[in-house]
Amino acid sequence: MTAANLCNRALNNVIEADHGKLKILIKPVRGFKSIPTAYATIKGFEVMRALRKGQARPWCLQPGIRGEVRLVERAFGIGPSALTEAMGMLNHHFAAAA
Repeated sequence: MTAANLCNRALNNVIEADHGKLKILIKPVRGFKSIPTAYATIKGFEVMRALRKGQARPWCLQPGIRGEVRLVERAFGIGPSALTEAMGMLNHHFAAAA
């Protein structure tokens, strides 16, 4: 076995360990009736786990709970896009500086 194989195997173990926690969350919700329902549910689990683990911080354009709410809105397509929001923040910043 080469060093590259060992490295890939170790990386795969980390990824699979993370998926194991997701499987535990999904178990009580089994029996999805459609693919869109399953997709939205798993996406929600993943977004909430990312928020809890602090992995979503770089994607939050605003600090605190507001940034988290915006992130969830963008993840599910119910809020403004990140680009629209960033442009609005830049326009506000430049208007205040002028």
